[in-house]
Amino acid sequence: MKEPFVLTVATENNDYVKNLELNLNNLGYNFKILGLQTKWKGFDTKMKLLINELKTLNNNTIVVVVDAYDVLFARKPEELLKKYIYFGENKIVIGSNPIASGHWSVDKACKIKDDFNSKSKNRKAERNNPNCGFIMGTAGNLLKMYEHALKNGKNVDSIGVDSFFKENCDKFKIDFKSEFVANVFRSNSNNVPFLYKYWNQKKFTHDFEGLVNKHTGEIPFVFHFPYQAGDYGARREEFSKLQNKNYKGIQKKNYKSDFKKLKMKFLEKQKNKIINIILLIILIILIVIFYLRRNLKLQKNKNLNILKEIKRNG
Repeated sequence: MKEPFVLTVATENNDYVKNLELNLNNLGYNFKILGLQTKWKGFDTKMKLLINELKTLNNNTIVVVVDAYDVLFARKPEELLKKYIYFGENKIVIGSNPIASGHWSVDKACKIKDDFNSKSKNRKAERNNPNCGFIMGTAGNLLKMYEHALKNGKNVDSIGVDSFFKENCDKFKIDFKSEFVANVFRSNSNNVPFLYKYWNQKKFTHDFEGLVNKHTGEIPFVFHFPYQAGDYGARREEFSKLQNKNYKGIQKKNYKSDFKKLKMKFLEKQKNKIINIILLIILIILIVIFYLRRNLKLQKNKNLNILKEIKRNG
């Protein structure tokens, strides 16, 4: 296949998926959406679907795996292929995350250093860790990666991918300069005009070829908006409008609904943590009571034996 083949996993055919589908069609990408109407059982669902699809492809097919709900493509597939070949063919290319985020520890294991962003006055700009929102490589290499990730990821793709990279330091490259993907993280403010001003003036400006990262000088092919529901889609909507004047947008109620779901999941996790802590405390108390009663019984028996001995000798 001369152009990269895009794979994404979505169990719901929602507005985000329809938006991505329209986006990919407009730019001329070959793509396939996996998992529609499939029950989500954690990231193992995603990895199994990808593994099954990758097995059907030629090992040398260039594949791009992206998130389905929070990603926007910005440039043509033939340009992406040229960039990949130039950047390092047969390597797995993955986007970069802020330092010390998520489940990643590959930066220490493989002695990865973000030399580009580490020169910034803002130390938080360093992005030593990968991000699974965008991964690009040959079908053969990605198949090996996801098979390893499925076995070692504990139902979390980033844990499994991190494990694979730690054992294969020479098999991947992290996109520190946003040459492939810009992971646009949430600002401290949810105010849309502020976000527009911040990203447009300080990070990205509109150019005839796309959105240019003023910090790196690169024009990313993909924009990824992690936790987009956290600011009700402010980042995604503003970038989409900059990239496409005809962009219709996704209704805010969708983002609010997703945010509510995330909040409920978070609260459920916190509730489970609290329940587990309470159960642990109860278990410890029961163990302590058991040992105290046991020791008291032993002491009582010891005292009785002493009394019997005294009577016997008296």
